[in-house]
Amino acid sequence: MKTMRELSNVELDQVNGSTGRECFDMMLVLGARGYGTFLKVNEGRSDLYDLEGMQACLASKGYSGTMYVDDVNMNIFTGPDGLPYGNDYVVYLLETGQI
Repeated sequence: MKTMRELSNVELDQVNGSTGRECFDMMLVLGARGYGTFLKVNEGRSDLYDLEGMQACLASKGYSGTMYVDDVNMNIFTGPDGLPYGNDYVVYLLETGQI
C-alpha cells in the first residue's frame, strides 16, 4: 500500500499549472510583448515577481484579478466581458496578440 506525503517546494514548482509557474509564464509573455519587465524583490515571499505590476498592466487592458505564488489560490481574471478567465488563457490571449 502506498502512503501519501507532502510535496516539496521543488516538486510543487514542477507541477504544471502551479501559480509560481503561471506567474513566470505571465511575466515572460508580458515582457516579450513589450509591456515591461515585471521583476521585484519580495523578501517576504522569496520570489522576484512583480505581481502588483502585472495585475495593473492587465487591468489597463480590461482584465482584473489577483495573482498568487502560493500554489494554493488560483490566478483568475475577470475579462472585459465579465467572464472569469484562467491564467493560461490570458497568457494565450497575450501570445496571440488578442490583448
